[in-house]
Amino acid sequence: MTHDEWARPVVWVTGAGNGIGRAVALAFADHGDMVVVTDINEPAVKTTLALIDQADGRAARYCHDVADLESWRSLTARINAECGVPDTLLNCAEIPSASAPLTSSANHRRGTVEEFDGVLGGSRIVGEIMAEHYGTGRILNVAATSAWLPDQHTTTRDAATSTVLTLTELMRIELSAHGIQVSAVCPDRVHPALPGRGSRFGCAEEVECRGVRKGQQGG
Repeated sequence: MTHDEWARPVVWVTGAGNGIGRAVALAFADHGDMVVVTDINEPAVKTTLALIDQADGRAARYCHDVADLESWRSLTARINAECGVPDTLLNCAEIPSASAPLTSSANHRRGTVEEFDGVLGGSRIVGEIMAEHYGTGRILNVAATSAWLPDQHTTTRDAATSTVLTLTELMRIELSAHGIQVSAVCPDRVHPALPGRGSRFGCAEEVECRGVRKGQQGG
């Protein structure tokens, strides 16, 4: 990697194999950033990398399970060495766990906990590196409008986004002292093609992607 490539901002996008994650990764690559794309679905993240390469963007891809905190630690060290220290982390990965709250199985409930733990653990691990290396940085968490406005279609996955939204507010307060900006984006009923990533907990919905534009932050 050349000195100029090392000087580029490094943007890490989880859940980059499909949907919002892929759309965000492509947008940052088009902007000229070095993009690290990760997903639990290796074929899907390979496709994202190929799309970035076709557009003459710069990217690296890794297979990554956000529910595995040890994976966060080891992969963060590897990315630091091979790509540079990320100055932006976008938590776009979602764990398939959609079901009605009162009829959810133990597996679905575990999925909501793992999604929350993935955002918390990953943000802490990567945020510490950002603060130490740059003294600044950005973390963006993808939630949903259902995080504060549940309706008859609300699922356990929506409950997880509510905790992620609250976590974002708490992280913003804590990490601001270290120069880290923390925000959330809450798209309205955007379906991020979860079945394409594997049905960890048996979710088999038909879904579509509308994407998200860089800079569409809120919360």
